Amino acid sequence: MLQFVRADLRKHSAAMANAVGGVILLGVQNDGHVTGFEITDKVWQHITEEANSCEPSVRVSVSQWNKIVSIEVFKSEDKLVSTGTGFFIRNESTTQKMGERSVKRLVSIR
Repeated sequence: MLQFVRADLRKHSAAMANAVGGVILLGVQNDGHVTGFEITDKVWQHITEEANSCEPSVRVSVSQWNKIVSIEVFKSEDKLVSTGTGFFIRNESTTQKMGERSVKRLVSIR
């Protein structure tokens, strides 16, 4: 699970911020099985750093209940969020890299 936090958090949080927001759950598998995840100061700091390293920063709220860590990602109201390696968007249950046409379309909407 920590592997996910290191590798994909920035991409998934930016994608959710570019869509309608969302929640990332750590300690829950895709099939709903609870494996548990304990948030440490180091993980908490990493979550914050990843959210702040997006341009513009992604607003998140982190909480832990029982064995599950919840990262609520809020929709970006002003601009499209970039990860530094591109723009991503959440489409149902997948995160997709946005092409130039998609970026232009969303910029014109906002």
